[in-house]
Amino acid sequence: MLKFALWEPPSGPARIYVNGLPVPGKIWFRRVGKSDHAQITADDDLDTELAERCICEAMEQAGMPLPQVITWQKLLALTAPSKQAQHQQRAAALPGERMARPTALTAHAGSETLDFSKIGIAPPGLTIYADHREPQAIVDLLRTVPNLTVEIESLPVGDFRASGVIIERKVVRDLEQSVISGRMFDEANRIGLEPNTVGVVLIEGDIYNDRTSLLVQNLIGAITCLSHVQGLNVMTSLDYRTTAYALAKICQHASSQGLGYELALRKTKPKALLDEKRFICQGLPGVSGGLAVALLEHFGSLRAIANADASALMRVKGLGPKTAERIVAAFG
Repeated sequence: MLKFALWEPPSGPARIYVNGLPVPGKIWFRRVGKSDHAQITADDDLDTELAERCICEAMEQAGMPLPQVITWQKLLALTAPSKQAQHQQRAAALPGERMARPTALTAHAGSETLDFSKIGIAPPGLTIYADHREPQAIVDLLRTVPNLTVEIESLPVGDFRASGVIIERKVVRDLEQSVISGRMFDEANRIGLEPNTVGVVLIEGDIYNDRTSLLVQNLIGAITCLSHVQGLNVMTSLDYRTTAYALAKICQHASSQGLGYELALRKTKPKALLDEKRFICQGLPGVSGGLAVALLEHFGSLRAIANADASALMRVKGLGPKTAERIVAAFG
């Protein structure tokens, strides 16, 4: 399915890019002067006639009468959101003013297996604050997490707040609109001014396939600006369910409760007795794989290594005084 994206550079004529062509290459239209004529431009290796046929088919699918000449206004009508809608969004989104969120929620099959009951938040529990405009479906999922309390408030900054973290949730369409209006960067600045907090932008949806208004390079530029210039953490989620799950995990980690389970310090399991001895020996401070072999060859057993003093340990080639003292201290 073709998508038509309007791009207005700071200087120079506007362009309408055609995305989703069945052939490789880039094609765009520009308005000729103040007329309604649209001039087509394409990469040298692009089949322009095929591209024009695809554009005419897209117009027919949109219920538009097929024109003899593709005009600028006809193309502009295929862009989403429309130019008029963008002006309305800009007027509604004055600097520092918050807009209502799109109410439509998307669901992804991959998120159905998420088990909120197994998120390990320890007693006495944690609290996450949600702005009153956020979807009830996300709030309901958060309330299924054991020991997690959700409080609904009118947050001045961000959409969720938990344990010193401010999370700004953006569905892809809302992200595009807020980037076009400049509202996103104003919100990012306000989050950055909050003392003793970490800012997170959580983008909900497929940012590249769900986009309708911005070019890929515009999205990448906005995201890198948010993360590397304005210092926010940027992460993505599949849908509202993965958003809720990510919010609960952010709350858990930000409160210093960690992952909710203990990490194994060593990942592989030994298969033979000698490997087991080497495996245990490599767990000693400063002991590499080669040094573990040398220790076992010199002392013959783990018990002998444990009973050795620093001077005895230093008789092993490659083992210095600091490592010897650390090994003795480890067996304590």
